[in-house]
Amino acid sequence: MLGAGLLVRTERVRATGLHQTYGDCYVEESSLWGQTRRHTFLCDDPRMFAQNADLYSFGCLAEGDRPGAGDSWYTLCGVAKDDRWASGLVEDVAMGFVLFLVVGCLRTVRTAPAAAEKLKDQ
Repeated sequence: MLGAGLLVRTERVRATGLHQTYGDCYVEESSLWGQTRRHTFLCDDPRMFAQNADLYSFGCLAEGDRPGAGDSWYTLCGVAKDDRWASGLVEDVAMGFVLFLVVGCLRTVRTAPAAAEKLKDQ
């Protein structure tokens, strides 16, 4: 996964499939059992789109290929990642590896059989 994250040129990625329904930018709904709110629809308004601009765009699509209101099946275009993204990915993988080692070491520490018997007799 680390290799794919570092080697894939994300600006060349085209994701055609089932996505969040495209529509009005300002419609909100309750999410996570009322704990938070989210935008019901995905939209292309620059003011609303800014939070996702580093994730995807519609820039690779011809005007007629852009999704319309109510569409759920459409294409998203990948965007180029900067160096901060790559370093963050490496840090996340390193932390995951350290956590894996710590949990693995904790699972291999076992009580010696004699000590276990001694504890059992008490």
